[in-house]
Amino acid sequence: MSVAAVLNLASCEKLLTVSPIDEVSADTFLSTEQELKLFAMGLIEAYQPTADDIANGSDIASDLTAKRDASKFWYPGDIYKPNDRGAWSYTNVRRANVLINNMVRAKGNVSDEIYNHYQGVGRFWRAYFIWGKVQAYGDVPWQETLVDPKDSVSLYAPRDDREFVVHKCIEDLQYAVNNCLGDDNYKNVINKWIAAAALSRMALYEGTYRKYFDVNTSTYKPWTNQYETADQLLQIAVDASKVLMESGKFSLNPSYHDNFVTENLLGNPEMIWVAEYSTGDDATRTHSLTSDFRGSTVGGPSPTKEYVNHFLKIDGTPITDDKIPLYEEMAADNGRDPRLNNNVNHVGLTYKALSGETYAKWMPCQLTYSGYNLTKWNIEEEVQFQVAKCGNSIPIFRYAEVLLNYAEAKAELGQMNDAVWAESVGLIRKRAGLTYTGRPKAVDKMLYDYYATPYDFEEQGLQGNRANDLKAHLTADLLEIRRERVTELGYEGLRGDDLHRWHCLSLITEKNTNGRGNRGIWVTKEDAKNGFLFNPVFTPNAQGTGGYNYDAATDTYTVAADGKGGFDLIHGKVTFGSKASETSFGIANSGADQSFSLSEGDHGYLIFHYALEFALKKYLYPVNSNSVLLLNPNITQNWGWD
Repeated sequence: MSVAAVLNLASCEKLLTVSPIDEVSADTFLSTEQELKLFAMGLIEAYQPTADDIANGSDIASDLTAKRDASKFWYPGDIYKPNDRGAWSYTNVRRANVLINNMVRAKGNVSDEIYNHYQGVGRFWRAYFIWGKVQAYGDVPWQETLVDPKDSVSLYAPRDDREFVVHKCIEDLQYAVNNCLGDDNYKNVINKWIAAAALSRMALYEGTYRKYFDVNTSTYKPWTNQYETADQLLQIAVDASKVLMESGKFSLNPSYHDNFVTENLLGNPEMIWVAEYSTGDDATRTHSLTSDFRGSTVGGPSPTKEYVNHFLKIDGTPITDDKIPLYEEMAADNGRDPRLNNNVNHVGLTYKALSGETYAKWMPCQLTYSGYNLTKWNIEEEVQFQVAKCGNSIPIFRYAEVLLNYAEAKAELGQMNDAVWAESVGLIRKRAGLTYTGRPKAVDKMLYDYYATPYDFEEQGLQGNRANDLKAHLTADLLEIRRERVTELGYEGLRGDDLHRWHCLSLITEKNTNGRGNRGIWVTKEDAKNGFLFNPVFTPNAQGTGGYNYDAATDTYTVAADGKGGFDLIHGKVTFGSKASETSFGIANSGADQSFSLSEGDHGYLIFHYALEFALKKYLYPVNSNSVLLLNPNITQNWGWD
């Protein structure tokens, strides 16, 4: 493809459909600012995270979600094998290196400021791509030059040590922070602020990973600390967060809810990087999150009791008993952190029907495996329930995450105090609507027990029993920050990363039920026997043969004992029978996989049985035996996967 053909393209989208962006043949390409911009926008179009990447990310296969089609990765019997994992591709890294290495042609044609900016863009992407491989595989080859097909040394390079690779990724991101321009308006180009947010996230991940593991999980050999130590990484996370906090360009959006159901997020002060979607005539890039989470014909990913339990009471104190019927737990005035009702179907939530009328949103039993419906990303319109045409834009990086990264890094460094809390977690809880936003006064036992359990379960002999040391990390500050990462950032693709770096991955399989499955809503004996009403809708019965009477003075409906009331129940009844339907959970009480039971037999937690199995080796994916190990004998397999 000639330079002329490239420059005649009307958009970077057309650029991508014509030819891969690293295959431009002209030796002079990347010699002007326009060409640098074209290439950079091509990278955005090809590699920017999508709605599915974020909202259907690692939260969906975590401890906080009930879902039928869990990954084969966690199936019992250790059936996931190295060849089930695809090859690690370096195509994306090569494309970043094309920009980094070939833009030397622009020297003298563009200003130093522009040159350094696009160097930063290239180095951002290289770090971003290779860091993703580190999270998946641990030790990976670092690649910073354009590999010649005849260069056998580079082609057959061994894996580099994780500590070295992370060090190089940090160098790249620090360069981007220091050299990329700070775009103040458009939040869909790589700039100084996106690089700082990425560095904040990466350094926190790796700093805590090094604290909660005393070994490199690729080899199970101790860290060498040849480059950054755990505390140095945490300080880098603090410093990167402060770049954004001190810029004066970002703040929390007054409405938490509007961050997730709005088409135009570019003017939102909380947004750092945005994936744009729209259903407008001039922009028809859409996604399917509403139908994904509501479930169109089969169950969608469903929040569990563990997710709901993370939400404080509105006065900032934790719940002490989770045996609360759904119609009380999810009442409009339930006295809980308002984000609970922002994120989960609750009494009073409405939707717009195809007719244009507004109705109360009922509990579709056949579409949830826990009795909870996630609504965080939902456009509450019936047209969205079955048609993939959602246009709400998606935050990739937002300021609230940066504040929580900052708070956690400071707490891990032993630097948490009232002032640090107030400028981070306190701000977020104030925006949420909690009446007490100060530091926790004591450890919440329910939360402590939940996060301490995996340390006893997982740490049994490798490098010595560290369970007590790991549990000693669980201070009130850190536990509340973990809570906040659920209540503020839940279902934004970060939960899996958090469980990895906290050494808590077994929560995915144990789920507070000793591996029986997922805990859902609490069902009383009376409710199990007779069902209960959730967000009911009644209609007048002119014949006087309805099942309910209405008291206008108290705005309540009561059962008509003689069956001759003035109103019929249209929807809103939840029952527990032997067969599943739109209004009933089919209770088998057999404990068979993919069945429902009540934990106490005739009442209790709704349990969705889905057995999964933990193994320490699953902190990393295996390297594919055929496509990688067979072709390159210098690459070794990850620990435990041989």
